[in-house]
Amino acid sequence: MTINDLRKGRYSVLEQDYFVTFTTLKRMPVMLNHEVALTICQAIHIETKFTTLAWVVMPDHVHLLLTLKSGTLGEAMQSIKGRSSREVGTIMPNFKWAKGYYEHALRHEECRKQIARYIVANPLRADLVTDIGQYPWWDACYL
Repeated sequence: MTINDLRKGRYSVLEQDYFVTFTTLKRMPVMLNHEVALTICQAIHIETKFTTLAWVVMPDHVHLLLTLKSGTLGEAMQSIKGRSSREVGTIMPNFKWAKGYYEHALRHEECRKQIARYIVANPLRADLVTDIGQYPWWDACYL
């Protein structure tokens, strides 16, 4: 799959909820570094192009459940990835996100709470912790 394949059929709708995943370049687990993970979390919190409903920062990727507030989804992803790259670059100069992202626009019948639970349970499924309370890099408005 190429970056152009990811863009085919992609469009953005304001106030639409999206489940988005983006990864580090070559899936390098750079977010195991506490300072890097904290910086990514802070970038998520200050983003204004979307409202986060749930998110988790994993060692090599980020999951977001968001509501698009302005611009396009592509612009929102460019904003969050660009801001976090600049800020993490001061800690880890070779840090890079992989190109593109994966998204799924939620339909009315889909359960946002179920998707939020899936997102925040990621560290459990990855065996990073045995209790989600032990993992510091997540948040959800539902839980």
